[in-house]
Amino acid sequence: VGIGTATPGSLLDVYVASGDVESRVRSGSVIARLTANSTAGDATVGTNSNHPFLLQTNGSTRLTIQATGEATFSSRITTTADSNGRVTNWKANSPGWAVNVFQTSAGADKWAHGINSSNEYYLYNYATSSTDFIVNAAGEVAIGTATPSNYNSSGRNLVVYDSGYAGISIIAGTTSDSSLFFGDGTSSTAPYRGYIQYQHGSDHFRIGTAGVDVMYIKSDGNVGIGTASPAYE
Repeated sequence: VGIGTATPGSLLDVYVASGDVESRVRSGSVIARLTANSTAGDATVGTNSNHPFLLQTNGSTRLTIQATGEATFSSRITTTADSNGRVTNWKANSPGWAVNVFQTSAGADKWAHGINSSNEYYLYNYATSSTDFIVNAAGEVAIGTATPSNYNSSGRNLVVYDSGYAGISIIAGTTSDSSLFFGDGTSSTAPYRGYIQYQHGSDHFRIGTAGVDVMYIKSDGNVGIGTASPAYE
């Protein structure tokens, strides 16, 4: 059937030589519209009323766009695979709603990150079926466990967990220092009231309290308390 054309190219072909052509489906105050505009060079599909617009496949709604412009997807968004064959998705999964799911080119889920039902940001490892990194609603950070709140409240701002060996490495240059500072402010010596520092250039430890050095362990094993040049172990 052709409307405005003697040579329809499809079952229903509505044609104007220029400007805007529009078709509508109306039910009461709800209006669905399909337009094409050769002047503007665009096409539009949607509602012409204050009602949500839904897209469906297989009888189920996949995308809902509210009159305010908010969009809700029922399962996932898939982007074009990159040069390595990985695909980024957005979907519902365990343990919560994933912002991105990174897959192999064969479609196997590998990693996901997002927000779970407890308002925690997480990084999920499909290979081990575990949460490898999490920031909970209290701002506590955990690596290797999803429950930093299980540990002592005086030391769970950062929790590093492993069921076997666990550790943290602080790596510096061969003539630089690796340091761990304990502070209670930002001025004067407050940022380093206590500290443990390894000086790689001379291979010795410095331990400080109240912002000053109090103990040294030299490369030869000599220990000094109150002196930086101990002569004995």
